[in-house]
Amino acid sequence: LGAREDVSLAVLPFDDLSPARDKAYFAEGVAEEIQSSLAAEKGIKVLGRTSARQIERNADPKAIRASLNVTHLLEGSTRTAGNDLRVNVRLIDTSDGTQVWEEEYRGAVSDVFSVQDKIASAVVGRLRGTFFNATVKAAPTTTIGAYETYLAARALIRETTKDSITRAWQMARTIIDEHPEYAPGQAL
Repeated sequence: LGAREDVSLAVLPFDDLSPARDKAYFAEGVAEEIQSSLAAEKGIKVLGRTSARQIERNADPKAIRASLNVTHLLEGSTRTAGNDLRVNVRLIDTSDGTQVWEEEYRGAVSDVFSVQDKIASAVVGRLRGTFFNATVKAAPTTTIGAYETYLAARALIRETTKDSITRAWQMARTIIDEHPEYAPGQAL
């Protein structure tokens, strides 16, 4: 693959395949962290989270390409066994539905944020290599504190009161001041 055409990507919600199906929060967090990391990449257009969630599971990749103009899909799944965690991530070419690559990542459930960050960094690196022979600038690393502040601010926004919106805005300003390249902070 080369950068012959503009690269556009949809990060689909990851499937929770853990035995109790009780790790959906983690699966969603991995997909969101990957999407946030990709948003900072030059040369890769990323479909918005809300739009990506509308894509049906097992939809025809060619139809997705035609309707949403995305060249690739990134999909994945998470599994747990006790404290052990396994995440599989796949890149699909929407021109023909073929799987370009699949990677497996392992970690501990007890170290959720660190595992999500490591997976997101590894996936972004793999995508850089796939699309640009690793010539795209690496996204800056964001601290767990910034991510937690982002999640808290997002929760406050959902309350829709003047006080909660004001506090969320202040939190977003703090994130931007400390991490100006962090796309979710900018989006808030």
